[in-house]
Amino acid sequence: MPIAAHSIPAIYWLVLSSLGMLSHVAACTSGIDSSTRMGGTWLREAAGMQQTSNLGVVSVRWRVPLFEGRSNVVRESSESDSRAGLGKSGVIDSDFPIETRRMGAPAMSRDGRRVFVGGLDGTLRCLDAEDGRTIWMKVSGGAFDSTPAISNDLVAAGNSDGLIGAFRQTDGKTIWQHKVQGAFVGRPVFASDRVFFMMGNDNLIALDIASGDWKWAYKRDLPVGRFKVAGTGNPLVEKDRIYIGFADGSVALLSFADGNAITIKNLSQSGDRFTDVDTEPLIHNGTLIVASFSTGVFGLDPATLDERWRFPLVGASSPAVSGSTLYVSDGESRVVALDVSSGKPHVLWVFKSEKGDLSRPVVAGRWLLVSSSVYSLIVLERSSGRVAQVFNPGKGATSPPTVEGNRIFWVSNGETLYCLDIVP
Repeated sequence: MPIAAHSIPAIYWLVLSSLGMLSHVAACTSGIDSSTRMGGTWLREAAGMQQTSNLGVVSVRWRVPLFEGRSNVVRESSESDSRAGLGKSGVIDSDFPIETRRMGAPAMSRDGRRVFVGGLDGTLRCLDAEDGRTIWMKVSGGAFDSTPAISNDLVAAGNSDGLIGAFRQTDGKTIWQHKVQGAFVGRPVFASDRVFFMMGNDNLIALDIASGDWKWAYKRDLPVGRFKVAGTGNPLVEKDRIYIGFADGSVALLSFADGNAITIKNLSQSGDRFTDVDTEPLIHNGTLIVASFSTGVFGLDPATLDERWRFPLVGASSPAVSGSTLYVSDGESRVVALDVSSGKPHVLWVFKSEKGDLSRPVVAGRWLLVSSSVYSLIVLERSSGRVAQVFNPGKGATSPPTVEGNRIFWVSNGETLYCLDIVP
């Protein structure tokens, strides 16, 4: 895979050797010891495919190709991956003309009636969540490989050309927009009277929601003489404070009012090849949780950023949380469940995929969803990590799904938006 200066695809990991025993996976690196219980089976292709239980958890309601000239809606009455194996399902991705590894995910309106999604063809779409009908579509020059954000009657979005803006939800009318330096591949964050955009050049921009007026910007220099992982983290806003990670390995605590740094902590270590903190922080039981590509998942004091605990993982994703459990995917094609009820992380289970890059996990009731560049959408039992279903229309997926009630809105690397029903 080609590597551009200052950019390496977010799902490009170290080359992994093929392991022969599940027990070895449990005993391997990054804080996972030999007592760890393997909750998931390996995913295998072709004739040697490992069989798994299939509970029919998800089924297709409709799908829509997200590129010009192919905007028709294809409805599937009850089509799903009914086989126990992990081959391609009966639903086939659209024939998007290039290989993609998209990062952007769909977003839902507050009432759940509309879905907003960007396309790599430069379109931003609003669709009816019930039947996939296009309500409006806007076209720009750059790919909308980002996740829109919703606030009241506005949708905020940005594209790879640095176009960021706010649009009216009902008809897509532009309320305001700016052209700035850097690609936007994250998710805008609304807070109070402001909306925040973290650009690909590590520049966090704060704008007035109503007018788009510039409030402030905070930028850190990209690492000198080394590559960075493509993508950015999204800011976490907590009252008058903002938490955000950067490619130089830093986590910054900023003032909401003016963007000035209150304190900064570097999570990288000397000699790290990729220092990026391109994950989204969260606060759980009074601890700030943030992940670094090279050094793992951290629990920090939200006031001082002092370290409380660390769990080593290479290529750790943004965590998902349910109760006292964190769920994190990593660069070794694993999903790890961590119990943090004691104030320190303890491994509950590990799911290992033999191949494929995994998205961040997403909680959906008793299920855990993760996209795979090889197997598309993997549904795990959240309590055990066991595979419940694999939905594989053929092109793989690298962006996480969006869950709304008992439905999943998910875009494959075939540039096809799926609406899936999920068993509660």
